[in-house]
Amino acid sequence: MKTGSPGLSSLVLKSLAYLKAAKARFEPLCLRTWAVLNCNLVEGIILPERYLAISVEQGGMSAVSGERFLNRRRLKGSKRYVFEGGGFPAPDDLAAAASLAMKELGYRGSQVLLGIPRQWVVVRTAELPSTVKESIRSVVAYELDRITPLTAVDAMYDFIISAESGGRLSMIVVAARKETVMPYVAALTEKGLRPRRISIPSVGMARLCNCLAGLKATAFLHIGMHGYEGWSIEKGSLTGNFFGSPGECGDGEDQEGRYDEVRTVLGESSGKDGSPFVCLFAENGVRAADVLPDIPCKEVQGTEMASLFRTKEESISFAPVSMLYEELSPGVRSLDLADSDTGGKRKTPLMATLVLAVLLVAMAVPYVVVPIAVEKRKIDAIEGQIKARRKDVMDVERLKKETEALQGEMDEIEDFKKKRPMSLNVLKGLTSLLPKTAWLTRTRITETTVEIEGYAASATGLLSLLEESDLFRKVEFASPTIKDQRVNSERFVIRMELEGFKKQEKKEGVVKKDEAEK
Repeated sequence: MKTGSPGLSSLVLKSLAYLKAAKARFEPLCLRTWAVLNCNLVEGIILPERYLAISVEQGGMSAVSGERFLNRRRLKGSKRYVFEGGGFPAPDDLAAAASLAMKELGYRGSQVLLGIPRQWVVVRTAELPSTVKESIRSVVAYELDRITPLTAVDAMYDFIISAESGGRLSMIVVAARKETVMPYVAALTEKGLRPRRISIPSVGMARLCNCLAGLKATAFLHIGMHGYEGWSIEKGSLTGNFFGSPGECGDGEDQEGRYDEVRTVLGESSGKDGSPFVCLFAENGVRAADVLPDIPCKEVQGTEMASLFRTKEESISFAPVSMLYEELSPGVRSLDLADSDTGGKRKTPLMATLVLAVLLVAMAVPYVVVPIAVEKRKIDAIEGQIKARRKDVMDVERLKKETEALQGEMDEIEDFKKKRPMSLNVLKGLTSLLPKTAWLTRTRITETTVEIEGYAASATGLLSLLEESDLFRKVEFASPTIKDQRVNSERFVIRMELEGFKKQEKKEGVVKKDEAEK
């Protein structure tokens, strides 16, 4: 028995290692499958999911409205409301502005997302054993006074698990005092605008920018009018938070000097190659080269957000639109400080999802099969008509070719008539031009020339008569004139060209020369 123990132990260890490797391999697939089964196929797909996101800011409030319908995100409008003074708005003023924004921007029945300033919250990183994963919310509530300066009784809090390795859970805990946030919640609720979710906008900003950067950013930096805030990112998960105000510099023009602290923090966020890649969004006119001259970065523009939401809106408030993007992205674990009051319990629509999936498949089958069958019948009917009329089509084509051939012959005849002079017309013109004392013995007519021979009392006078006519040009003697004593007249040979006719080119095997002699 003792002899077999080492072999048995080795087999058990190998089996356990194999099971652990299989679990690590298939766990992500199982989690994705479970997420698909738990997704809501009604809201955002069949029924529109509409939100109004508002962000509390120093000196004002920013608001955007949008929806997800047929699984497509759309942005309806964006606007910033300014208050007197440079501080944060009072609860009643914020509620009044939110009510106005709902009328100007929101859809009827839109749910409200509330973003609170970073100055109101405490952000801490913590580690807990992986064994508390099943009851992690109650453990965080118990340990909250150790992790943050607040207790679970007087705080609104939530957490994000950033990583799990070595039997430890790394998380980020965000907490705010109830006495600070609840007056705003009460004022909004009184206006019928109870917030569905309460968070800090920078979480959504970091996720949105990381998406626009192709999920390769190692840090996110937002520079606003009153300070900066950023997140460290590792493998798409948020791992740390930093915020503050730009440092003072001597002449007020050295932008690099104002952000030395920012570059120090960002230098600690590095990728696999040891260099950080920062996603930057600046709202106070600061350029990436001023803040991060030596750090690779992507500067997010408003046009990218407009393209993401398929809108032509030019001025989009980044803080609320990032909250809207996060809420409209299915499967994303959003930070919600209001979860501390509800215990974070949400109903999983697994059964409803399965039933709706079956119904959708049953409804989709006729919509796919029936149109194909109808179109196939139409194609068969068209092919039958084509076969029945094929003979008629061939007859029409034959008649068309014959018509084209006849038309070609007619065109050739007409062309021949127009391009070649008519001998009778030339003779008629000569008859009207020559005097009674002249007569012809021979006439030779070609395509472009006429040559005449005969007798006249004065051959020289004939040249001027023929030259002045509209029928001939370049009139000249072809040979010297001779005085014939028998008839007491001059014998002449005159050559001239026809007016308005050019010599045609010879075609192969055919001579276009036509002569008429008398």
